Parts: sequence; C-alpha cells; structure tokens
Amino acid sequence: CYTEQQRQLKQIRFINSLPVDIINWLHNPTRKEYYMLMKKYHPDKNNNKDNDYAKFITAHWHTISKT
Repeated sequence: CYTEQQRQLKQIRFINSLPVDIINWLHNPTRKEYYMLMKKYHPDKNNNKDNDYAKFITAHWHTISKT
C-alpha cells in the first residue's frame, strides 16, 4: 500500500513538471500534435538524454489510440 502511494505521488510530481505544450496536448490529443511533440522531445533529435517526456507522450498516445 505504501509503495503504491509513493508511485502515485511520483507520477503526480512528474505530471506537474510537464511542459505547457504537452499539457495542452493532453487536453486535445491529435495525431499531428503527437508527431510534433515526438519530434521535439525525442532523445535522438535533440540530444536529450532524459527521455521521460518522450516515454510519457508515447504511453499516453498508445493508451488513447486503443480506444
């Protein structure tokens, strides 16, 4: 129970630290915006070694595209 609470708290902190463009996309996810965000945050494109944003965007996109 404690570890689950800690995991949820970590997830909330991560979501609160997201850039504004990702937050806006979460409210209205489109394929075009998905590709633009992936181009911007992909670690191979911008030398960003911390690819948590790319992982989050991809996971969210796969979740909503299945429905």
